[in-house]
Amino acid sequence: ERHPFAFLPFSGAERNCIGQKMAIQEAQIFLVHILLNFKIESNNLETSKAANNPILIPAGLKVKFIPI
Repeated sequence: ERHPFAFLPFSGAERNCIGQKMAIQEAQIFLVHILLNFKIESNNLETSKAANNPILIPAGLKVKFIPI
């Protein structure tokens, strides 16, 4: 009678991954470090290709990281 996700180690249930919060904090610290130490410039403004279907296809975003 338990919830189907009750025992999955990496699920969103009670027994969630114990390192998930630490991994998210590390990613945030890494992003803040980049934003504080680099100026970011975009080379192109086109981020998606027009298509005949309703789904936009990413064309890629070219950026430059310039040390401050």
